[in-house]
Amino acid sequence: MSWEHIWLGFGIIGLALAAAVWVIMPRDSGDSARHHGPLTAANLLNPFKIIFSNPQSWCAGIIGGLLFVPTTIGALGWGASMLSSGEHTTIAFAASDVSMVPIDWVIGCPLLGWISDKIGRRKPVLLGGAVLLLAASLCALFVPVGIMPKYLVALIMGIASGAAMIPFSSMKEVNPPQVKGTAAGVMNFLVFGTTGVMSPLVSALMGKGTVLTMAQYREAFMPLIIGIVIAIGLSFFLRETGWAARKA
Repeated sequence: MSWEHIWLGFGIIGLALAAAVWVIMPRDSGDSARHHGPLTAANLLNPFKIIFSNPQSWCAGIIGGLLFVPTTIGALGWGASMLSSGEHTTIAFAASDVSMVPIDWVIGCPLLGWISDKIGRRKPVLLGGAVLLLAASLCALFVPVGIMPKYLVALIMGIASGAAMIPFSSMKEVNPPQVKGTAAGVMNFLVFGTTGVMSPLVSALMGKGTVLTMAQYREAFMPLIIGIVIAIGLSFFLRETGWAARKA
């Protein structure tokens, strides 16, 4: 199928999902008028002031962003190219291997979130997932294809990267309840802003060659590895907001 038909199909599916949400979601009469202040610039900017003035917000946002970029920039952006030109695999294998990462988000994100809610702690699950992501990323760069079982590294990377979703919960929990909606938006901004900053850096380190060696990929991906290490370090400064900590 041509790429035009594929994207047209995605567009039709998106419209169908939007229609389903419109029909299925319950109607909401909204809050009382007393719940909201007047629509002024000060009231619009005040939630952002609260969030951005909170160091914990920056900590959660940077952690989430640094744990997200190894999969978005590394695996999905350059992973297939690295496997095909650096490891000399077929394009078909390279594409199927990196596709395991977003597929395993479906497993990792709810699984790690469930574990975090079950034990009532955010940080142990966040740290465990980040360490596992670091190990999988190092294996992807330094262990030749064929040593590990097929798809195992991508499988672990996809599941472990679900830890990047835990700071989303922390972001809302470290800020006052009245700004939770804005906090979620700010979290998205910081996460994808990290991708926007890191992507040109990785691309610049790739060099201008048409066929890159594995050594060049390792050098270019090193900021992503360092980013995971920084995220692990910052996790120790993130306030624990799980229900077990609140009860203690």
